Formats: sequence, structure tokens, C-alpha cells
Amino acid sequence: MNPRDALEAGAFLPAAGRRVGPSPGARKVLSSRSSKGRMRRTAGRLRGWFAVPVFAAGFVVAAGCASDAAKEEAAPPAASPDASAASDEPPAHVVLSPRGVSVRPGGSSARTDPDAVAPELRAPRAADENEFARTLLAADRRVDEFVNLDAEARNAARHRELLASALEAFAAEHLERLLAGAAAGTDPARRLRSMKALAFANDRRATTLAVAALGESADPPLQTAAGFTLSRLADPDTSVEALLDAARSPDVDVRVNALLALARVLEARGAYSNFIDQAGREDVLALLGSALFDPEDATARGNAAAVAGALGDTRSIDPLLNLLRDQDPFVRAHTARALGQVGNRRAIDPLVEVIDESPEGAARTSVLAALAELLAKERITVPDDIDDDERAWADFVARAFAERARRPVR
Repeated sequence: MNPRDALEAGAFLPAAGRRVGPSPGARKVLSSRSSKGRMRRTAGRLRGWFAVPVFAAGFVVAAGCASDAAKEEAAPPAASPDASAASDEPPAHVVLSPRGVSVRPGGSSARTDPDAVAPELRAPRAADENEFARTLLAADRRVDEFVNLDAEARNAARHRELLASALEAFAAEHLERLLAGAAAGTDPARRLRSMKALAFANDRRATTLAVAALGESADPPLQTAAGFTLSRLADPDTSVEALLDAARSPDVDVRVNALLALARVLEARGAYSNFIDQAGREDVLALLGSALFDPEDATARGNAAAVAGALGDTRSIDPLLNLLRDQDPFVRAHTARALGQVGNRRAIDPLVEVIDESPEGAARTSVLAALAELLAKERITVPDDIDDDERAWADFVARAFAERARRPVR
């Protein structure tokens, strides 16, 4: 995979938990941070996860409360996503059920039929409310599994794709119930679970409900879940104003998700001529002035860099260049990507200067991919065999621009 493809593969996919395990009265929150190491997550994502289109490294998802988790049956350990990686057997497919996740032989990542992928997750439409509540709880746990999936497993992409397919089938089968459950005034636990499940729906009514929930500042877990849902739906009609308000929340989890959703929505709007009006652009830039340097959370800084890249305004070049030497590799990776998206030649030399100090993996891959993108805009093709070190790139860039300067003007 070339650096550009690798960068696209790794852009903003969810990973494992920031604070895991409910305590009494506390919510369970998931994000790309874990004790296993921040950059290992992003590095794994950059190795090939664009099968599930998301911009998401580093968002957080509000999950169930401890009181709800205590009611669950003890589930057996989930089968490893690597279960079939070392054999010649046909690719496995994932079956979801209230008892956990199992990987069964046969099938493939392309199988998305609900009966084949997740038969035990599909409660009948006419099932009583208790049965549906149990199925919704199982789906909620599988959303957490989706977010918490270890990016380093060799079969992670397929495992994740199948989880998404199963959850999409569940959301399609029970869409009306989920929409009703996510509306204001319903049971808080059911509303939270329904909101998370709607992240896998294909219905713009889910966007409307999530935007409404995003404004409920008295309920940060619900806001967090709404931000997650909006980031996955990536509906270009999502209210930018609502996302901007949530991105200023004092709750870091709400901010992280709102920034992620804002980046995805702006990217989704990129194909439209009315991308964003001037007033909206100024509002986004004003937010970035503080969000890019959020002292509380590196994930927020990285997602803010993604917003800057999606906005594509050259006025964000200077703050992005300042952020390029952030101590967190996740932030560096998304800052480099943003500089490539903004596309200003001024970023070429600073990107070259940070190659050697960028950790191997996602951060360095992002720097090299951004350089290739910027040089392509200058009509300079990067050779495939160039070494991934600062000296090689500095020499190449100097020679390329010197050669171009000697060409006669036509």
C-alpha cells in the first residue's frame, strides 16, 4: 500500500477505550486511547482499514451505566479476530448474540445478509418489549465491541466490517423502534442505546434526533453518543452550528465526538458548491483557534486538525505548522494529513524537517503521504523507491524544484 492509500485507510477509525469498565453511577467511555499505547492503534489503522469509511481515530462513545451492565448475563470471551488468519480455511464471518461474538468458518467479509451474519441478533418485529430490550442490550454491547476492536489484529478489518454489517442489519430491521427509543422523553438507558445503534442506520431521521440530543447539555453521555452517531452518519445536511456548540462543551468526551463529527460532515460537504458559507467558515476558524491547542486532550487536538483539513482554509496553515511537533503521534498524524488537504506549498519544508523525528508508523506515514500530495499539486512525482528519511526527501525536494526552475517557461 502506498503512503496515500495507507493514509486514507487510517483516517479516523475508532479504536479502544480511554476509560473502560463502569463504576457505580459512571458511564463507560471508549476512544482511541488505551494502556496498550496510543500510536499502536493509529499505526494499525493506517495499515488498511478503509473498508469501513470513517474518519475516526480517537473518538469516544458513551456506553451503558453500571446498573445496566450488572443486569447482563456473563458473556464468554469473544473469539479472536485472528482466529482464521494463519489457516487456509475460507474467511470467517462474525455472529453476534447476547452471549458474545463468535467467529465461524466459511463466509467472507462481503457477506452482509442479516440472516447469515447475525441471525441471533435479529429479534422479530413483533417480539414483546422485554425481548427487544434484551436484543437492544446485545446490540449495545456489539457497538462497544466495534469501537473497542483491536486495530493490530491481522483480521481486524474483516472482523470490523462484519460487525458493522450486523449492526446495520439490526438497525434496518428495527429502525422505527430505534427512532422511537432515541426520542426525547424515553427511558434514559434505552435512549442512549438507541442513539448509539442509530449510528448504523441509513435514515436522515437519525440525524435529526442526534442533532437534538447533541444540544442536551445536561446529559453529556447522550451528547457523546449523539456525536458518535453523527460522525458515522456523516450527513452533509447536519447542522454545523450544533456541532460547533458541542465542540465548545466543557466535557472532553462531548468535544472529541463533536469535532470528529464536524470533520466528517465538512468532508461530506466537500463535493457541494455551497460547502459552507463565509459566516460558518469564520465560526469554524474561531473554534480551531482554541481546539487545535486543547490542553486537556490529544484526541481533541487531532480531531481539530482533521476539521482544519476538511475546511481547507489556508488561514489554518500557521497553527497547523505549530501543531506538527506535538508530542502525541496521533496529533502529528492528523496534522500532517490536514496540511496535505489544505494544500499550501509552505508546508513542504516543515514536513520534510519532521520526518526523522516522527515515530515509525502512522505519524511518519502521514507526513510522507502529505508530502506526496503537496508535491503532486506542484506537478512533482515522488519516486516509489525513495527512502523514508529526512535527508533523502530534502535532497529530492531540492533537486525537483531546482530542475523545475531551469525549465523554460512555456
